[in-house]
Amino acid sequence: MPALLVLIALLLASPAAAAEWTFAGPDGGSVYSLAVQPGNPNVLYAGTWTGVFKSVDGGATWQPPVEPRWESMPVLDIAIVPSQPATMYAVMGNGLFKSTDSGDHWTDVGQSISPVRRVKVTPSGVVYAGSGFGVFRSSDGGATWQALNRGLPTFNRSIQALEIDSSRPERMFAGFNQGLYRTTDGGARWVAAGGAILAGGAIDIAVSPASPQIVYAANTTGVIRSLDGGVTWSLASVLPSVSAVAPHPHQAQTVYAATGDGVFKSTDRGKSWARAGAELAGESVQALEIDPAGTLWAGTFGYLRLGGVFRSTDGGAHWTFLSRGLSAVNVQVLKVDPHTPGTLFAGGSFGLVRSRDRGLHWTVLPIPPGTPISDVEIDPVNPSIVYAASNTPGVFLKSTDGGDSWTLLHGPAVLHSLAIDPVNPSVLYGTGSNFSFSKSVDGGVTWVLKPIPAPPLTFLTYLEAAPGVLYALGAVFEDPRIPQARMFRSRNGGETWEVLDTRLGFFRLAVSPSDPETVYATGGPGIYRTTDGGDTWQQVSDFAHVASLAIAPGPPETLYAAVHQQGVFASTDGGVTWTPVGEGLEGSFLGLLAIDPHDPERLYVSVPNRGVAALYQPEGCETGTTTLCLRGRFRVEAAWTDFQGNSGAGQAIHMTNETGGLWFFDPANVELVVKVLDGRDTNGKFWVFAASLTSVEFTLTVTDIETGKQRVYYNPSGKMASFGDTDAF
Repeated sequence: MPALLVLIALLLASPAAAAEWTFAGPDGGSVYSLAVQPGNPNVLYAGTWTGVFKSVDGGATWQPPVEPRWESMPVLDIAIVPSQPATMYAVMGNGLFKSTDSGDHWTDVGQSISPVRRVKVTPSGVVYAGSGFGVFRSSDGGATWQALNRGLPTFNRSIQALEIDSSRPERMFAGFNQGLYRTTDGGARWVAAGGAILAGGAIDIAVSPASPQIVYAANTTGVIRSLDGGVTWSLASVLPSVSAVAPHPHQAQTVYAATGDGVFKSTDRGKSWARAGAELAGESVQALEIDPAGTLWAGTFGYLRLGGVFRSTDGGAHWTFLSRGLSAVNVQVLKVDPHTPGTLFAGGSFGLVRSRDRGLHWTVLPIPPGTPISDVEIDPVNPSIVYAASNTPGVFLKSTDGGDSWTLLHGPAVLHSLAIDPVNPSVLYGTGSNFSFSKSVDGGVTWVLKPIPAPPLTFLTYLEAAPGVLYALGAVFEDPRIPQARMFRSRNGGETWEVLDTRLGFFRLAVSPSDPETVYATGGPGIYRTTDGGDTWQQVSDFAHVASLAIAPGPPETLYAAVHQQGVFASTDGGVTWTPVGEGLEGSFLGLLAIDPHDPERLYVSVPNRGVAALYQPEGCETGTTTLCLRGRFRVEAAWTDFQGNSGAGQAIHMTNETGGLWFFDPANVELVVKVLDGRDTNGKFWVFAASLTSVEFTLTVTDIETGKQRVYYNPSGKMASFGDTDAF
């Protein structure tokens, strides 16, 4: 496999072809389950909230789900058939699904036994499922199921953990929230095990491959151990919030535990424990796998931290974050820097990250650990000043270097929404909990709690500032039990407010860049417009469930709407008519829209638990200073980062119609050669070939301007690579 790995395949727009939205990070997110393919440790699967991600290169890069899912629960478990590794099972939501093509497509095989929580497969391919009604077995790939509940509790049979002894598949263990049961005859009869020490149930169970008489169970107490095949049990050690245990495949004395504070390791069969690697300290580890070679894989929870997949090849002493392309982050804040081209900020409960290359790479910003971010604003005049609001009481952050470093200021109790006065950027406004509205006139150093409208209580949730006017959304409590949605307006910087007479339930606004009196709002069934600052409203769309709005400057101004499960739509006539923008988001719940002010054809939208989706329509193809145009239709660009952290764009060298070069540091030295060949007579595709003469990190982007399709290739630092992509366009 070439060292240069294809990371992202973006399908983008042109006037003659529909664009396709593609996901652009951030890398990471909550990972609830992991599985390593038997016989090929380079193939891994990670279960997230929106489906199963796959890696075919040992975790270096991850491929997104071909069939993303939008269930109310994550992928809790994954099991691969050892003799048929393309066949696998996954617990998604409340159901059990089967794939026969290595996780690309899935079929529901668990409707009759739902809700399912755990799945295991024997070496011969017999499937066992733990559901809310006990244990079930299928010998025909999930077509039919047989209940195996003799001896299990009569009530509350909801399975939390299930384990099969691979050396003796007839020996199994099932964990409930009130105890643990075992069977030695393939589930024909179960007996209680563990007694009082396992009265708290079992969250996970693992049989040692090196010594099958050693069995471990995890629950809220810690790790419980049996040395006689599960007949008798004793408390091995108290650990914080154990979620999974993983015995070493060859070292009978060694076992690992996933906890709410990283991974712990024992080398004496659980008698004593020590932290395994400082890199995971503070991480809530949800999944833990170990392959036959002893490589450890950990999946962590993306709350108050970014989360993702980590790998250790030295027994847990050190861990590496390997989540490139695994975008399962719940982005709740999305901002495009109005000053610096290509710079994005994304935030949420995981903290705050930044991209300087339109989402190709993301950096975790150094805000205080465990700080959830509720809003971000960038100074409209000074590009170095960035503010970050938090739901953490009293926490308000300010950066004067574009986000590289942050100062902790003492803000209001809690800030949900933040706005900067466009006329005087040192004036900030914020809404928070406890019916509060706050104002700062010194760039966030000090804040004053301001009065808000009656009667008798008002809850403000969202702010938009325009020249000379401030808009807010919230509710009034005329009846203390029933909040009534309202929109509010202030024409004096929040000193006094007007309660606008609307009961439409707005929850997002977009103010026209050219006219602060023209505002669009989502709420109720549709999109509404006012041209008099909110005094009167007209419904301009009957879209149901609009998530957010954004306006690109004109003329004409373009209004964009993100509509749940339908996609993004655009209107250039004030909402009278609408056109779909891009494909690929149908069926998805959507979040916040953002427009690149330097290139209004470039759009971003957040997708819950899936990061940020990007869309771009290239304008043309011509060879320039940093751009090659091959075959008259393929635009080639490269961005590099050297070993000292310096970065830049590759400089173009024209060679032939099909081939070109790029230099990074010296025009006399070519670092990268790229050619595009017409292979349509062979496989109906254009082919991309590239060879590098450098070991610095670079990203190569090739765009077909006729179809809008784009390929992005990444070479990590320290590698030299050549490759051929015969399925490029």
